[in-house]
Amino acid sequence: FGSRNKSSPMRSGTMKLLLNLIFAGVTTAASIHSTTGANEPINTDIHRMLQGCKDDFQCPQNSRRKPGRSCYDSFQDCDCDPGYRRTSRACVAEEGLCNLNYLNMVENEQEDVEFWIGQAENARDPEEKYRYLEKANDV
Repeated sequence: FGSRNKSSPMRSGTMKLLLNLIFAGVTTAASIHSTTGANEPINTDIHRMLQGCKDDFQCPQNSRRKPGRSCYDSFQDCDCDPGYRRTSRACVAEEGLCNLNYLNMVENEQEDVEFWIGQAENARDPEEKYRYLEKANDV
């Protein structure tokens, strides 16, 4: 390999090319960042430039792909569903809002209460009515 001269044409040409690529990526990413107002790190765009887009990322539960993107390869390409907020790698239910699981649970409990009240209304024996009403109350 011989001695390495810091001012050799090969080395300085390669460095200039790398610096130009990095600078182009940073300025392109910065302009995209500033025009879209996105809160995405610039290094993601540089990574996409150098590695290419795999377009294989599946958004996590309670999120969907952001519209208008040509490359979906990270969580940054996903939007959280209404009622959910973004954390580092997931969309979690916002405080104070009902999520679908909670609403389903309440609906099922309401059906159980209605069932036991219906049983109590049809019961002939007062003790039997009382037992059914207790079961409705326990739900």
